[in-house]
Amino acid sequence: MVQTDSFAPPVEETQEKPGEKKGALALGLLLGTALVVSGVIMFGDPNGTVTGVLVLVLMLALMGLNVPIGVAMIAASVVGLYHLGGSRVVQSSLMNQPFESMASWSLSIVPLFILLGMVIWRGGLADAAFESARQWIGKVPGGLAVATNFAGAGLAAGSGSTIGTSYALGRMALPQMIRSGYSIPLSTATVAMAGTLGQIIPPSVLLVIYAGVAETPVGAQLMAGMVPGFLLAFAFGALIIVRVLIKPSLAPKLDMKDVTWSSRFRSLGGLLPLVAVVLIVIGGLFFGFFTATESASFGVLAGILVCWRPWSRRRMSLRQLGSTVGSSVAEAAVAVASIAVIIIGAHVLKRVLALSGVTRDLTDFLVGLDLSRVYFLLILIVFFVLLGMFLDPLPLILLTVPLLHEPLLAVGVDMIWFGVFIVVLAEIGMVTPPVGILGYVVHRLAQNPTVNLGHRVTLSNVFVGVLPFIAVAIGILILMIFVPTIATWLPSMTSG
Repeated sequence: MVQTDSFAPPVEETQEKPGEKKGALALGLLLGTALVVSGVIMFGDPNGTVTGVLVLVLMLALMGLNVPIGVAMIAASVVGLYHLGGSRVVQSSLMNQPFESMASWSLSIVPLFILLGMVIWRGGLADAAFESARQWIGKVPGGLAVATNFAGAGLAAGSGSTIGTSYALGRMALPQMIRSGYSIPLSTATVAMAGTLGQIIPPSVLLVIYAGVAETPVGAQLMAGMVPGFLLAFAFGALIIVRVLIKPSLAPKLDMKDVTWSSRFRSLGGLLPLVAVVLIVIGGLFFGFFTATESASFGVLAGILVCWRPWSRRRMSLRQLGSTVGSSVAEAAVAVASIAVIIIGAHVLKRVLALSGVTRDLTDFLVGLDLSRVYFLLILIVFFVLLGMFLDPLPLILLTVPLLHEPLLAVGVDMIWFGVFIVVLAEIGMVTPPVGILGYVVHRLAQNPTVNLGHRVTLSNVFVGVLPFIAVAIGILILMIFVPTIATWLPSMTSG
């Protein structure tokens, strides 16, 4: 996750001294743990495997102390490297790893996809996606929630930004749903879950980074997310409809007198720019017109053009376009820098784990359990849901994929398939209570009076609302385990 700082949960004033004391005690314990573990590694004599485990403990303690994730990885790794190989190993690692980590052609796509997401978000294409969805499916049970869900899928297919999708849709959809009498938990959960589609439906930064770590083809990896992503979107939509049919009070029927067949077809005109971007990025990949990097480049160009709209009466002035592109580039640069630090930290940590023997020992242990592919993956669902409560998607992927690569191959797991599997699980972690960041993003957004329209929206509303969606997402993952072609069919059809 690369934009969490911008939408961090608000700090609320409180006079609950016991809570403050508990927080101070927790920080004290984490600081003590970090100091003790550092001392044991530096001045004790732990063997290689124990050193690797202690480095992981130190890293988690530093993260708990709010040290930036990438910095925590690097700092803990430096302590471990010094014990394992001395100052020369530390020096060579810090000199070589930053370049070796980032000098990857596949990673060149990351800043382009992030920039594309920023341009689409700032260009106002979310409005057109939501309005078109409302016009066409607003009459179904829970119509506004279903429209929000599918608008999220459309934005995901153009931008691939989890937080950006939730934030853009929330500003629009939450006031309309609340004004129409929709249940607060259903409204907030729909916005949060629509955002999770952003890293599953291509273009997806997480899938690109996973491809670099797992050494899978970027184009095929991106296409693998298409069918599971839209399957999740349809499953979420079906869940909303079924829940409203069972309990109509969750979403009263809308007054759709303003909707005619003529207005429906007009709404499609506003959707065409987003469709054009999607066709360029995804269609170019599927039909082999572009490489993954080329599709991202043309996607950014198309995104800028559709936001400018030179063919329309509503076109931006060149000054407005320059401001939009400039602010998008600036925000994308900050996001890319934070990702780069995390990737470098993960590669340094990977070297520590390899030198310590933790990777080898874990592989031997997991293979020795002699689990079938199905049982192994079912266990991983539980493991990743728990881990996702405390780790953002990017570090979760970077930390676990190198460790699990050999055991996964040993039980016959296709690594392209696993990329979609782990990204879906990482996105589930973004909404899972108690610390799912998207829950806080939507909660903070809903504190704006122009969004909540005077209604009280609590954090528990958001987290209670997402639980049925999480259950559906896990159900889709289990289906993928038994029917892996859901993720592998489209890549096998991709040209080139």
